[in-house]
Amino acid sequence: MRDRLEILRKLLSEDGSLWITIDDNEAHYLKIVCDEIFGRASFIASNVWQKRYSRENREAIGDAHDYVIVYVRNVERFKSVRNRVPISEDQAKVYKNPNNHPRGRWRGIPMTAQGYRPNQMYKIIAPAGAVHYPPEGHCWSTIEPEFKKLCDAGRIYFWKDGNGQPNLIRFLDRG
Repeated sequence: MRDRLEILRKLLSEDGSLWITIDDNEAHYLKIVCDEIFGRASFIASNVWQKRYSRENREAIGDAHDYVIVYVRNVERFKSVRNRVPISEDQAKVYKNPNNHPRGRWRGIPMTAQGYRPNQMYKIIAPAGAVHYPPEGHCWSTIEPEFKKLCDAGRIYFWKDGNGQPNLIRFLDRG
């Protein structure tokens, strides 16, 4: 396997990525070899892929998943490309433009995150006057200065009446 990985590294373009599917018997060994060949800094993720939905009872614990280990040639270059697949029109249907934003279609992303972070617990006053705090067990997804920057940039939406819970505007062009 090492010889093949060394060849793959030489063939990998600057913005390329290598996605290797492997089961849990060899995944940890593969990661060590890939770290040696590509460098630990080139490791992006070890994703879990559910390969079956039916029960597997032949072993002590069923193996319903595999790993997808991802390495890149150039991390910064990969971040700018990320092997994105174009969004289909069916997927894009959730993007609307209720406030006629000049940038076009967007969807609202709730501004909450699970957990408690003291610097993300602050009061938000909606344009129409409603006061919002994070729901119990959650905090806002960003710190207050960043929230204010997003507001100033027109990236927060409080729904049509101006009193709804704040949502981050995520544009169809992924911005």
